[in-house]
Amino acid sequence: MVFLLWFILPVGCYAVYAGIVLAFRRWKGRESYKKEEWKALSLDLASALALTLLPTILVYCLFPRINLLSFSPFYLFVSFLCRFSKIHRLVLGKGIEKKELGRRRLLSLSLFALALLETFAFNFTSYSKGEALLCEGDGFSASLVASTKTEILDEGLEISSDGIFVIDKGEESYSNIAFDFSSAPSSTVNATFEFSADLSEFSGEVDYDFNPAYANSNIFSIPSGYGGYRYIRITIDINDLRDVNPSSLLLTRISFNRPTELGFNLVRVGAISLIIVFCFYLTPMVKSYSKFEKGDPKKVYVGVLSLTFLAAAVFMLFTLTDIDRYYVSYPLDQDTLNSMSRCSIYTRLFDAFQKGRLSLDVWVDPLLAELENPWDPAAWKSVGASVRWDHAYYQGAYYCYYGPAPVILFSYPIFWLSGGHYIPDILILQVLPTIFASGFFLLLLFELSRLMSGKINYLVVFSLFVFGFFTSMMMANVTYKKGGYYEGIYHAPIACALMCFDLFMFLTLIVYRRKKGRMLFFALSALSFVLLVASRPNLIFTILLAVPFYVSLIVKERKQEGRLWLSLIPGLCIVVIGATLLGAYNYLRFDSVFEFGQSYQMNYDQTQLDYAVNKVFPSFLHFFCQPLNFYDEFPFVSCSVLRLSFDDCPYLQGYVGILMIPFFLFLFLSGFVCDKKREKEKAAFLFIFPVLLFILGFTTYSKAGVCARYLIEFYHFATIASSCVLMKLLDSTRGKSSQKSIMSIGFVSLVVSSFIGLNLLFDVFDGWYVGDLQGLPLYIKEAFFTLNCLD
Repeated sequence: MVFLLWFILPVGCYAVYAGIVLAFRRWKGRESYKKEEWKALSLDLASALALTLLPTILVYCLFPRINLLSFSPFYLFVSFLCRFSKIHRLVLGKGIEKKELGRRRLLSLSLFALALLETFAFNFTSYSKGEALLCEGDGFSASLVASTKTEILDEGLEISSDGIFVIDKGEESYSNIAFDFSSAPSSTVNATFEFSADLSEFSGEVDYDFNPAYANSNIFSIPSGYGGYRYIRITIDINDLRDVNPSSLLLTRISFNRPTELGFNLVRVGAISLIIVFCFYLTPMVKSYSKFEKGDPKKVYVGVLSLTFLAAAVFMLFTLTDIDRYYVSYPLDQDTLNSMSRCSIYTRLFDAFQKGRLSLDVWVDPLLAELENPWDPAAWKSVGASVRWDHAYYQGAYYCYYGPAPVILFSYPIFWLSGGHYIPDILILQVLPTIFASGFFLLLLFELSRLMSGKINYLVVFSLFVFGFFTSMMMANVTYKKGGYYEGIYHAPIACALMCFDLFMFLTLIVYRRKKGRMLFFALSALSFVLLVASRPNLIFTILLAVPFYVSLIVKERKQEGRLWLSLIPGLCIVVIGATLLGAYNYLRFDSVFEFGQSYQMNYDQTQLDYAVNKVFPSFLHFFCQPLNFYDEFPFVSCSVLRLSFDDCPYLQGYVGILMIPFFLFLFLSGFVCDKKREKEKAAFLFIFPVLLFILGFTTYSKAGVCARYLIEFYHFATIASSCVLMKLLDSTRGKSSQKSIMSIGFVSLVVSSFIGLNLLFDVFDGWYVGDLQGLPLYIKEAFFTLNCLD
């Protein structure tokens, strides 16, 4: 199979490439491939096959276990390298100037060496270790000494959660133990191993998280000194706090000294390749900086929007493969509404709106009405009252204090499209706005590039988007944690808010830049802002970022002030109507237009929380200066928990201050990169960003506290501000020797910061577990660490 892969993948890769080029040329009315082009293509294909033949022979001889799907990128990588480096030219030295020829040859050699290192060096745990089989299929009875919550079947050993079994491995000494599972779904499972020489006492306890569907995570290192112990007691705990986990597992095989499966990790190779290419082409990129500013922005915008909606459509089609998982059948019975584990608060909010009410249609413990302060945990615990965690309780009813925008934007359209039968579960309410937020984030970067330099530099913008995807914690908008109160209810409004913010600022910049269609764009911008506030009310302060542009418009168009105001009237009406509706929504629930339920939530007593001077300094320390925690394995960094003697908030969890992220240090140059006389609105816009971040930090600390989840909003705004500063610095140093230094500093800080952001996605508080995203977290983790097999 390996040799078949060696031939089919390069040939298929070149066939697809040729087909795409031919189709494009026919669509453009150009002539087809010439004879010389076919010859060049054939030479490159032959080179790819020749370069991969010897590695394939070595792979076949040296590695007993090969994941063909995971290893196939090796052939695609070398095929891509041979074609786009035009290796036939590099060998013959034709058509390339001498200096560029040397650079390309060295770059191609470096990337090919990287492919070999990835295969034969980075896969050091995949070499044969002399695997020893203990048992498989119906042979478990001979090796099992004792077990609980397990059942021996013909196919293997069925294990329920908290199942325990003891195996007798004999007198041999081994370095690892490996499991095989039958048809196991991607899930998060914990295994605890204990060792004994004679069953009298077990010691050397070690825990591993693994994903039964991901083979390399099911190989567990035996601690040094315990390899010779005869008996191993194993406890299996299936995590029930994730989105989808099985109730039991079928273990079909146990063996020792198993090598990992050989694979080609694209995350590792891609990251190193990017660094290599940047090092080789830094000087040419600086010299040809202006060449990356060519292109039709309109077509690019349409392309980005099309891809965004296409991604959303593909995801929605994917959800149809498992309707029970992704959707909730409507209407709901009362038992389901009352159950904390069977529907989320957003499902209850939709149900309340459908019934023409604002309070949730759920059972309320009458004991709460008898308490003087029902929001005090000590009070409701003292009388044994039952409460709904993180629901807002007020005057005998429960309310949703999270913004209603996700229900308005996604639940109702999906409900109508389904013919009134289904509403989306909480996972869809996280994923869909994240998809749209990603597309709008890229569009916003395009407009910010225009704002800062007058043109769109596509190389800079796409680089900022790719790395900014991680520095802005975009993927943290979706959590797969599913406990008794659905962790996703916190992420859905954040994802929705960032989606609306990016669209709001993108449209604001279009209104500022062009007159044509201003009325429509301002109306859409106003609607986006209203929905932003309806998602996360505390983000109302982001309106400050738009103020400099509208003030500048009014000043610049004084002579046509009437026409300007006429174009703004529809948008202003939307803002007034939206503010009125949101104020009424709050007042009818909590007797205050400014109270959205934060003060009445049932977790900690927050009725006495207020804004005070003594909270200024600790909020700055937490949101700007809180340090990282460092580890010797991936994730190498995580959030730290900082508890100060003068802290005055009820909720202190992990966080990392923005000053700890190298790329965000550009943020503090925001007041110095623009000419304050000629670029007043730009200077004001950049100056407002750090002020906005402090305001958000202060209000969040005062009314809530510190939590890893708050990274998402803060890092998103910090990424946008730092990107603006970097784009402005690159533009102002255009044609100067200092541009090379700025580009180098920017690239290094982006790489380091995005890597930190990647690590933070695995934070224990609310990050990825090994069973999420069909094992993607393990694939990423394996790029930097050898999972559970440490030999």
